[in-house]
Order: sequence, then structure tokens, then C-alpha cells
Amino acid sequence: MKNVLFRMFLAMGLLLGAVAPGLADPIQALVNQVSETYYTNYLQNGLYTHQGNNRNDGKPDHDSAKTFIYNTLSGFGLSTGYDNGTYGGAAYSNVVATLPGQVYPQQIYIVGAHYDSVDCPGADDNASGVAAVLEAARILSQYQFERTILFIAFDREEDGLIGSYGYAGAHAGDNIRGMLSLDMIAFNHVSPTYQNKAWITRANTGSPDGTQNALANALSTYSTITPITGVMGYSDHVPFAGFGQGSALLIEYAMSAYANPYYHQLTDYTVNSLGQAQTWTYQGNPYLYIDYAYATQMTRGVVGYLATVAGLLGPPIVIPEPTSVWLLVAGGGLVMVIALLRRRSSRSEKASR
Repeated sequence: MKNVLFRMFLAMGLLLGAVAPGLADPIQALVNQVSETYYTNYLQNGLYTHQGNNRNDGKPDHDSAKTFIYNTLSGFGLSTGYDNGTYGGAAYSNVVATLPGQVYPQQIYIVGAHYDSVDCPGADDNASGVAAVLEAARILSQYQFERTILFIAFDREEDGLIGSYGYAGAHAGDNIRGMLSLDMIAFNHVSPTYQNKAWITRANTGSPDGTQNALANALSTYSTITPITGVMGYSDHVPFAGFGQGSALLIEYAMSAYANPYYHQLTDYTVNSLGQAQTWTYQGNPYLYIDYAYATQMTRGVVGYLATVAGLLGPPIVIPEPTSVWLLVAGGGLVMVIALLRRRSSRSEKASR
């Protein structure tokens, strides 16, 4: 009898392993949903990054991009609104989408990117970061978390961090545990000095490094990117440096004019008027300017970080109902376990119906 019971429980264990293969690492299963196809579509077709586009404040593409961001985030079922205000006498209009926490809703994590540009299409600077925020929101909105996640498209970063300073000042009393700024994440220099690396920086040497270190760990765990930590005070993470575990900037390793040939130039675009992808030349050889695979890997690290710190409340897997029936069939000394399961719809499945 003991032998029969042993075989029965062994068979049950094997069957459970087959039913729920993602239980060992639900965050990995979530990260694996990050899609280069979706990311590319946001960056190339939604955020006004073609040759001739201009998302500078006051230009037509600025508000068109803002509307696209709003519609996309609200389309994920997130509570989305415009955060309008002034900072230093300058007006701004951020887009803020909320995924409320289910256990500790007052504890907040922010992922943001600025959607304005410097009189140019701004494909890398910084539609690349906005596309990552949108892709992260697409995936994370299908799940529930212990803590609240805010997805923010900041306005007028190029004019002196106007939108982020305005938001941080207005929400100084909020329990913001950590903040990520995604700024220029799609130019992957082909030199081994830069390739497949990324800076993760905090605003100053005195600011907390918890967010910086957690993001570096997530990139190492969930992406092919090599993280390099440091200090840099030039993006939307700066106003949030003193909040909670601090803030961090994620940016390509070959940043700015030192290595990026189209930084703040009219040539910072995805495709030209003929629909041809932008290229650049290094040591006499042409390369694609925007590296969508590289940016997608960056996004994987961001999603892994957020799912970890916000507290993922279980993966959207198929779970047996309590009324499931287990049939034990014995014959010839072999016990087979047959599970008759009634499918329980996950949140993500419901969202797709």
C-alpha cells in the first residue's frame, strides 16, 4: 500500500509540474511577455518620430504625441489623466496612468520618460524611453501588485525638467518608494566599448542608491544588458532623488554627443519620408540607428524591476478550481492520476476577451 501511495503522489507531483510550468519564477514569465514588435510599433508609428516630425513644446507633434500616449495608457484599462501645472513660471502637461496597489496602495513606484524633444523628431531622445513606458504598462496592467505603479510621460524635460520638478513638488507628501527615468535607450553603439551596456545612475552621490542597485540587478537577471552604475544629474530622476529608496536614470552607454551621432539633431528619427530606416556610419560601415532589440532588452529589465519591487501578486496562470476532480486509476501496480480541471480565467485572459 505504501508503494502505491508513493507512486500516486509522485504522479500527482509530475502532473502539477506540467500544469503550472511557470510557478518557479512568475516574474520571469511576466518579463518574457515584453515584445519587440509592440515596442517598435510605439516608437516608429505612434510617437511622431519620422523625419520632419517635431515634438518640441509648442509644436503640433508635441500635443499629438501626448494624445497618443494618453489614449494608449487608458486603452490598457489604467486610470489615466493629464497632470497640468506650472513650475518656475513655465506650464507643463504630464500624462499620468495609475495601476493601484492591492495591499499597500499608498506605497508608490514611478516609471517615467519625457515625451518632448529639442526641435527634432527625437526618436532616441526620448521617444525611445516613452515607448518602454508604454510597453511596460501594457504588460503590467494585466496583473495585480501589492503596491501602486505610476506610468508618467513627463513634459518639457528639455526645458529644465519642468514637468518632473512640477510633479515631484506637488507630490512631495506622497510615499514614493522609488522612481525610474528612461531617457535615450535605443542607440546601441557597435563598438565593444559601448555595445549592449547601459548606464544606471542616481542624481548625486548623496542620494539613496536602493533604486539604482535594484534596477541594475533586474537588468542582470532579466536582460542581456550589462549595467554600469554611476552618478548623473541631467534627467527626470533628479527631482525624485530624495524620495524613498531614491531615483535612477536608465540610459544607453553611448549617450549624448560624445558617441551618439544624432543627439539633439534633426537626424534623430526612425524612418525618412520614403519609409527607410535611419542609419549611421562607424569606421566606414553603415548600421541601423535605432536598435529595437537593444531597447526591448532595456524594457525587460525595467519590467522585472517593477514587478519585483511592487510585489507581484501571482502569475496569471491556469489554476484548478476547488471543485476539480482527481481520478486515481490503478492497474498492474501503476497508479495514474488524471486531473479534470475546470479552467479559471486569469486577469490577462479576461482583458483579452
